[in-house]
Amino acid sequence: MALLEDLTNRAKATYPRILLPESSDARVLEAATLLSSQKIAQVVLLDSKTDTTHGIEFINPKDEDLKLEYAKTLYERRKHKGIDLKEALDLLSNTSVFA
Repeated sequence: MALLEDLTNRAKATYPRILLPESSDARVLEAATLLSSQKIAQVVLLDSKTDTTHGIEFINPKDEDLKLEYAKTLYERRKHKGIDLKEALDLLSNTSVFA
């Protein structure tokens, strides 16, 4: 148990921001609630919800304005590898890439 307690204390000290894309999984929601309520981490979930229950932030991956903003960033970072803006938008349809 000392290892888990040590990891928890280290996380609380830095209070990291983590994004979890699998918000439809009950286990992920339970973990997100625990992390947020115990102030272990700032939790962000990908979901269309706008509720900020337990201090959890939600980002809607279907928000077209946000998707375009992220696509432009992805394009700028990957244009040297031949990606264009349309390909960047297509890639962001995958929630793991969007995350």
